Parts: sequence; C-alpha cells; structure tokens
Amino acid sequence: MIVQLHYLESISYEEYQGMSTTELATMVRSRIEETVKKYSE
Repeated sequence: MIVQLHYLESISYEEYQGMSTTELATMVRSRIEETVKKYSE
C-alpha cells in the first residue's frame, strides 16, 4: 500500500468570500480531484 500526502495551495478569503458552503466544498473537492488525477497517472 502506498500512502501519499499532498498539501494543496491555500484558498484566500478573496477567492471564497460570498460563496455558500456548498460552493466552497465543490471548489475544494475539485482541487483534490485534480491532484489525485495528476499523481495517479
């Protein structure tokens, strides 16, 4: 089993201000999925 830990770039207040919790969660999920895809290849 291989375990990987990635620290993603932080999200600034300007990026998430005005977003709902659902929108923010979608953004975070997208960033995680992009990172997983990048290192799965």
